[in-house]
Amino acid sequence: MRLTDYHDGAQWACGYSASSPFTASGTLVVGSVPAGQSIGEWTSLPSFMCSGPLGIVHTVTVGKLPWHLDATAYDAASDTTTGMLTGLSFHWVGLGSTVDFDGPGGAGSGTGSLPFSYDNAAHLLTLNGGGALEAYNVTGTDLGLLDDGDPVGLDATMPVTPAQTIRPDGVTG
Repeated sequence: MRLTDYHDGAQWACGYSASSPFTASGTLVVGSVPAGQSIGEWTSLPSFMCSGPLGIVHTVTVGKLPWHLDATAYDAASDTTTGMLTGLSFHWVGLGSTVDFDGPGGAGSGTGSLPFSYDNAAHLLTLNGGGALEAYNVTGTDLGLLDDGDPVGLDATMPVTPAQTIRPDGVTG
């Protein structure tokens, strides 16, 4: 997974270790889902680490859960569903620095969001960078790399197990 500051281009590599992939746990609503409702949610996201331009390792913890999967479109040609991961809020602590990440409601509001795509054939969920996610309360050694109000994004691709078929109108598995 990669966190990018879109204001100045700084990037941090994130994960549990060099050999351990990013994981999250949650539930998907199996069956039909009325328009406008979440098709699932992430209910557990362990703390993870990010390391960036200065080599400082940050511990990242989730501020609010669940994060919701809101599917909005389906492309039959590629068998891919797209949508938004909503409710994001997290915090990191590094050597002499702290940063909150959230959406337009401010730190701790749980209003952050990121676009996602889900490849039904490969069963891969991809977070596609920028959405409504910003840095807040930046202190210490991160000043200058991240500043209050900087737009940020997360890019990650992770397998979904067990395999599911996800479309805006429901989930089968």
